[in-house]
Amino acid sequence: MLVILGIREKNIDFTRALKYQDLITLSIKISNSWKGEDIKKEIDLVKKEIGHIKYAVADMGNALKKGLRISSIYHVVDITHKISWFIKQLYSKEERFISYTKKLAHLRGSIPLSKLAYILPPTQRVHSRYMNLKPIVDWGNSIIHLLKSKKELKQEREKLGFVKDYKKFLKEIDTIITFAIKIQKIIKNKGLSKKTIDLCEKIFSKNQHNEKIIRFKEQIMGYLKETLAIEQEIKSPKLLCTSDILESCFGKYKSMINSNKSLGITDLCLTIAAITSDYRNEQEIFNAMKNIRTKEVIQWKNKNIGKTLLARRREVLKKSRV
Repeated sequence: MLVILGIREKNIDFTRALKYQDLITLSIKISNSWKGEDIKKEIDLVKKEIGHIKYAVADMGNALKKGLRISSIYHVVDITHKISWFIKQLYSKEERFISYTKKLAHLRGSIPLSKLAYILPPTQRVHSRYMNLKPIVDWGNSIIHLLKSKKELKQEREKLGFVKDYKKFLKEIDTIITFAIKIQKIIKNKGLSKKTIDLCEKIFSKNQHNEKIIRFKEQIMGYLKETLAIEQEIKSPKLLCTSDILESCFGKYKSMINSNKSLGITDLCLTIAAITSDYRNEQEIFNAMKNIRTKEVIQWKNKNIGKTLLARRREVLKKSRV
């Protein structure tokens, strides 16, 4: 599913993060796959409807990057994905990180049915792993605190004693995550500008000597200054740097279909457009309910989705009956 949300620059409120009602759903399209050229075609259709697009905020997917590049639209990389990519560069081949996560995975597999099940480490995500390191870091720090206590926990100490060996590592990565959270809070709520970049730089300690933290600072500041160049190029006062609102729309949609994923993509994907509607405008909702017929929704579904997985399943199984 390809979803394009939009907002007029003059309507952006840089005193807070975006809300659903700030945005307009400009396009929802479904395809078996999306190449850069396909995305360009959809962007061109949107341009015909709304006019010039100053810039787009998106993740680092290759198809999206190419689609925006050949559409001659400035690509502002979502700050969450960029920070995740930086952390991956720092730790994906780091021996301490690999051994720590492997031991946590082993622990989850070895004690889930034992008396120690209550203290299982958090599940590590396969996708977006480097966006979600805080739970396993917080768990490790809590275990170290527990091991320092005088509580009589013989079995726990035997199974979890290895965590103490990672005390320095956990402190290092916890510091990086803390800096990342503070920087995201500034940029996501106040936008990107020279002023907010200065605020981000002040977050880092001046007397920091840790190699990884110094490198992380260089990566972050490089990304912010590089993105600021786009702001100056298109003459915008500030830039949006987060696609969180889009990710949230997808999250809401996924929660709606979670009970039956086998259905595949259906006309329920139109709920994404409903999510970004302004529910305070009762007249607009009334007009939509009154004027949009079920027949038109079916026509849209047939044109944009075709046969759903469920429809294909029913058709095949029906034909196979004796």
